[in-house]
Amino acid sequence: RNILQSFGVEAFSLTADGPTVMDKVRRVLAEGSGVLGLRCLAHIFHKAVGHSLQTNRVKEPVAALSAAISHVKKSNILTQDLALMVWKLELKSRFHLDRPAAEKLVMDVKWRWGYSCKMIQRYFEVKPACDKLQDSGSWGPDTMSLSRSDKTLLGQIECYLTPITKQLFSLEGEHCVTLSTVMPKVSYLLNKALEPVPSDAVCTNVAKMVFKEYVQHRYVELYMDTDNLDALSHGLLFAATYLDPRFKSFEPFVHISNRKACIAFAEKTIN
Repeated sequence: RNILQSFGVEAFSLTADGPTVMDKVRRVLAEGSGVLGLRCLAHIFHKAVGHSLQTNRVKEPVAALSAAISHVKKSNILTQDLALMVWKLELKSRFHLDRPAAEKLVMDVKWRWGYSCKMIQRYFEVKPACDKLQDSGSWGPDTMSLSRSDKTLLGQIECYLTPITKQLFSLEGEHCVTLSTVMPKVSYLLNKALEPVPSDAVCTNVAKMVFKEYVQHRYVELYMDTDNLDALSHGLLFAATYLDPRFKSFEPFVHISNRKACIAFAEKTIN
């Protein structure tokens, strides 16, 4: 804080991931200098996805895909075949439509959070090229050998991950420039985007439930406990959202008590 002040920057809040040491840093800063600590929402989302992909019947097709990708990546010839086919089909990135699709599959790296999700989504990005190579006989039957049921389940898992990935993309520094978007993003995923639908497989519904419970426990509930210092950060998040005209119809503001709390927090902060 002192270093920032020496450059004329007044520190108001700190955003960091969730290890115990950062919990202590947030508490020390809040008690000693009034700096509010915010948990990194992107980190929470990634951890929640990781937990959801370890549930029964979800981890099996994910493991099968990991083994199939490992087989391809061990061969320079297969990797080159895929890159050439992606180029020939002019595939586009799924979340950067103005860019070409990546030409390589991604391995699941267990010690790096988010890579199971990245592996699945990269596979579906280049899946037309993989299918074309197998249908044409360029790849043998053992290459990317996934059963029909595994492919079906992976497709449903990818659909479950898509709204989460879009929110993660929008949380990147170049896109997320204000705290006012945090609570609407959480509310959108927990209360709308990840609601069960009739076409969901049982395992997909379980994955959604695990994701929502993790975010609720590790993020939302921490900011609701008035005996916890993190509740101050909750007030900051809601006040920021309330002051943003884009979110005047945000559901939590329907209750007058929440409106008053947001206004009181904003006035206290401004004064």
